[in-house]
Amino acid sequence: MKAELENLKHMDILDDEVSVTSSYRENNESDMYALVDALVASINKKIIVH
Repeated sequence: MKAELENLKHMDILDDEVSVTSSYRENNESDMYALVDALVASINKKIIVH
């Protein structure tokens, strides 16, 4: 899947990977926070660069 997405224009692929399910589970909470942190860092990087 990652290989197909890499060909899209205006798309940034983050190194962090998280499996998202349809329901919340406490044991996945740290993965969700890691995803949020990676997204925020990516957004902040674009704001600073541009």
